[in-house]
Amino acid sequence: MFDRWTEADDAVEEVREIRRQISARFDHDPKKLVSYFVEHDKHYTGPMISRPEQGKRREIRT
Repeated sequence: MFDRWTEADDAVEEVREIRRQISARFDHDPKKLVSYFVEHDKHYTGPMISRPEQGKRREIRT
């Protein structure tokens, strides 16, 4: 069907490999993974990313 491998395919495969590693870290058990993140989230109460200030617009250059 597809006869060419692209950079996008490389990126997708990299993400898949990382997901496999994370899954293996928790013995491929989704409950262990969720439990880890629930405990992890207890230490972080603020937003993970900052938002732009209200009223300010970002200039888009073309």
